Parts: sequence; C-alpha cells; structure tokens
Amino acid sequence: MKKALGLLLAIFPAPVLAGPVSPAHFGALNYIGADRSDSRLPILAIKSNNAFPLGVINDTTSLVAYPQAYFPGAYFGNPAHGALHKMNRLFVGEATTATGDVDASGDTRPASWISAFYPGVMSNAQFASGNALGQLGVMGYSRTSDYHAYVRGASGGSQGVTGFGINDDTTPATTPISCGVCAESVRLANVNGLTVNQFDAANLGAVVDSDPYYGVNSGSTWPLLLTAGVVPAYDASLHNITAMLGFGAGGLAGKIKARVGVISIDGALDPTLGAGGNGVFAMLPRGQSLQWKNSGHTTDAEFYGDGDGLHVKNAALGVDYQVSAAYYVSNSAAPTVKACGASPSVDPNSTNASGSFTTGAGAPSACSIQFANAYPTAAFCTVTPVNDAAAGASVRINASRAGFTVTFGGGARLAQFMYTCSGK
Repeated sequence: MKKALGLLLAIFPAPVLAGPVSPAHFGALNYIGADRSDSRLPILAIKSNNAFPLGVINDTTSLVAYPQAYFPGAYFGNPAHGALHKMNRLFVGEATTATGDVDASGDTRPASWISAFYPGVMSNAQFASGNALGQLGVMGYSRTSDYHAYVRGASGGSQGVTGFGINDDTTPATTPISCGVCAESVRLANVNGLTVNQFDAANLGAVVDSDPYYGVNSGSTWPLLLTAGVVPAYDASLHNITAMLGFGAGGLAGKIKARVGVISIDGALDPTLGAGGNGVFAMLPRGQSLQWKNSGHTTDAEFYGDGDGLHVKNAALGVDYQVSAAYYVSNSAAPTVKACGASPSVDPNSTNASGSFTTGAGAPSACSIQFANAYPTAAFCTVTPVNDAAAGASVRINASRAGFTVTFGGGARLAQFMYTCSGK
C-alpha cells in the first residue's frame, strides 16, 4: 500500500501566556531549505552554535569519540574527534513556509497548512518537517547488522524512530500530559480511502510461534508490543502502570465515540490454529480473567480459565458457574451403558444431563451408565420407565461423579428408561 506520511514533532498544546513573551526564552530560528534567517530572536550560545551566514550549517563543535568501537572515525569525522551540529530550532521542506514566530494566539502568518488543523504547532515546534509532494515527511531507519559491524556485538535495539515524553511537572492543581509518541490521522469530509495509524511487522524467515508462557521469544515478530516500560536510571523506583491499553472518547467535549472497540478482519488470522477453524483471536495465561465493572467500580461479572476449564462468576447471584474439560451438562457426548445384558443401547441424543437407555436381552439385574465426562464433584440422578417392559420394574439408583448404576428388583429385559442427572 502506497503511503503518504507526514510527521510533525512538536510540543503540545500551544502555550497560554499571561504576558508579553520574553525573547530570552527562545533561540534563533534557522531555516534549512531556504536562504533566510530570522535574527529577531537571540542566540543561546550555550545550547547552539548557529551564528553563521545565511543558509549554512555550522559544524565546528567537536566531541570526543571514544571508544573507537562505538564512535568510528568514518562516522564521526576523524579517528579522535567528531563534529556535532547544534541549533535551537529547525524547519525543513514545506515547514519553511511558516514564520515559526511564538504567539499566544497561535501560529502567525504566513503559516504552514498544518496550522489550519492544529493551531500553534509551528510556533511550538522544535523541529518541523513537511513534505510538499505529499510523500514522506520524516523518515528514520536503522538496522542491527550495522551495529554489529562496528561493535561486534548484538544490538540492544536498532530503532528507526524513538520518542520520549517525561512527565515531571509536580505543580499542584495542574494536569500535565506527557506523550512519548503522539500520532493522529485525519479524514476530511467526502474523502474515501483509508485513514489509519498503521503498525506493520514483516517476517522473511520461518514462522516462530509464541504463547503466554513463551513470551517475546527469539525470532518472533510483533507489529505492536506494549510493556510496562524500562527507565534504567530509575529502575528501583518503578511501579506498576495503570493499563496496557485504553479506549477513550474524542473531541474537546469527549462526545465523539468509536463505533466498535476492536474488529478482527476475517482472514487476518491463521485458520490452522484454534478449535474454531478461523484462527485464535487472543491467548491468555491460566487464571487471567475478563471483568465487567459498574459505575460503582465493583465487578458485575467475570470469567476466566484454569486447569478445571472455564469459570463464569456472577457477582449479583454470588455464584461461580464452571464449564470444565471434564464437565459438560447439556452439550456432552452420549453416555455409554455397560453390564446391562446383551446389546444394550443409549439413545444417541442423550447427554450427561438427560436421555434414555434400553436394557439388553437376558433380563439383566442391573445396568451401569458411564458419563461421557465425569462431573467434578458429584452427580444426582433419577430414572423413569418408558415402555411396558420397564413399567413394572422396581429400581434402585447409585450415582457417582462418573455415572450411575440402576439395580432392578427383578429382571428387566429390553426395558427402556429415561434419566435426568444434575451435579456440581
């Protein structure tokens, strides 16, 4: 699919300024792609080295490049030292059409067309890049083999694009927002096609499966992997996060809704996995549950799976329903009949919960009915005569979790009985 992508790195939202802007807070603006410079803003010498002729990039700042394995001279400029470009702000491509002036009311004119959608982004942007041809606005790429070629070790993460958002504003009565990577795709009226934020992972090797206990195993491919984060310098201070994924309403008033939470498109999942013939939508580790909450923040219902099978908890009734691998009440296979004369039978529509059986020839004195799947704890059964051969027979029933035995007071030849069972 041909993609038209634009990435604007900015600090959101536009600042709300109580008074006039002090120019000492802002560095000089330099345009790359146009021979012009705005000198109305002062240069912050300690942060940038951008006092140079119009349209020229200054690279006189040097840095120590050591050890050589990590800072090769071919990359940094020479074996001992490399050159570093420094500037306070940078506009590239179509973004150079904007003034970039800082204004409390939003972007000043002329401004990039992106300002019509998000006022203030150009005046807030440290780096802005727009593609006037409607193609790639910003591209980042990296490969692990390049890291290994220089360092002779495995890459800990070759990343094409990386963003960090640090929420450290402790001012009382404020709600600061920190966003490591913020992306939004906008569809205008009467426009067709797709409007998405897309994440892909391509696999050119053999298929590597995973499950909740293999985890992120070597060779596996994941278009989206969410974790609770790593901050090496503060690892001992990390705590649990709120959630891995959340859905929220949109619009300034929160009135814009998504029609559906998640859609799994038919054909997207490998049909060779799972029991349903159309793939596995989700895998959960044993004991992990789904909950339904109410506005009082208590749980209405919950279900989970464990070694006994599927559990469904109904909080209002205070019960825990269990549907386990060994416990099928109304949907089990037909039980089997044993020690019941010659050629006894069970109606093929019978289940553990109800059905009928017919004794065999030879007037047996007892019949043993074995459930297709044993009840977890116990079963309780009743038997009712159906045909004339069964009508006069006296019966005694002994039930267990695995089945029940019917003992007749006299012989019961070709006698048909109905049964019902329940248990827990």
